Amino acid sequence: MPDEARGLDPTFGYTTAGGSFDEIADDIRGSVFTIAENGQAQSITWYGRYGTSGTKVKCAIYKHSDLSLVGSTEEIAGGTTVQWNTHNFAAPKPALIANTAYILVAWGQTATYLPRLHYDTGDTNQGHEQALTYDSWPDPLVPVHSTRKFSIYCTYTVPTAYTQTISDILGMVDSVSKQLTLKKTITDILGMLDSVATRGALKKSVSDILGMLDSVPTRAAFRQAVSDVLGLTDSAARTRHVFQAVSESLGLSDSVGTKAAFKQAVSDILGLVDSAARARGFPVTISEILGLRDRVEARRRAGKIGDLPDDTITGGAP
Repeated sequence: MPDEARGLDPTFGYTTAGGSFDEIADDIRGSVFTIAENGQAQSITWYGRYGTSGTKVKCAIYKHSDLSLVGSTEEIAGGTTVQWNTHNFAAPKPALIANTAYILVAWGQTATYLPRLHYDTGDTNQGHEQALTYDSWPDPLVPVHSTRKFSIYCTYTVPTAYTQTISDILGMVDSVSKQLTLKKTITDILGMLDSVATRGALKKSVSDILGMLDSVPTRAAFRQAVSDVLGLTDSAARTRHVFQAVSESLGLSDSVGTKAAFKQAVSDILGLVDSAARARGFPVTISEILGLRDRVEARRRAGKIGDLPDDTITGGAP
């Protein structure tokens, strides 16, 4: 088993170096595997060689049920050493659905020494292959089948409670959890344009949306209020955990943890403008779309947040 498969992030696929190999020059090859939980694909790792120095290989995920392309990795040029090779996905990284069968594949260029992907014998029709000159990924895949279980696996991360909460509130289907689609959905719903302004305006907008009073902008109270509304545990209310939860759900890098970068990243992703940050227009829009009155007032009655002015939350339940 490769070192990467022993890490903290889970994998699905075949993590054993196979005893046989097939050439993947101008030939897409891979196998079907089922993921047991929801996740976001981070990389695909395969066992074999690239071939002649500089030969390019790339990987992809297809959905088995309709053979549609789910996502593709970076292209890497390598050499003749037989080893485990990892190709990362760029943002937006593919969303993977629990108990769904996916085809993990690799595809290489032709060269003097051809790229090879190793395998062992698997189940009937587990292997998938499409002969095609190395170029752009086909969509859908049009494969023939075999019993080959290729040495290829996907490393993924599990969605946080924050991601699930937001998805539930917005009533999003699984396909919407793809980063670009999520961004576009939020932007289209709110009719928002470019970017939000100052820390004060952003904080004021969030405070108004959540029905919070002036005392809320203190760090501890703000974290607690956000945690209460999102249904996070107390541990998630800590600064680092809140940053991490939001960062992971939005697909942001670790550098986003600084206040300035975090604010800018959220602004860029949501495509906010100054006019959207007005204390009344922004919260009313959010409230009407999400039907927050019932949810927020339920939390108020439970003693989790303070009383809300009647003109702050106007939307009804969807």
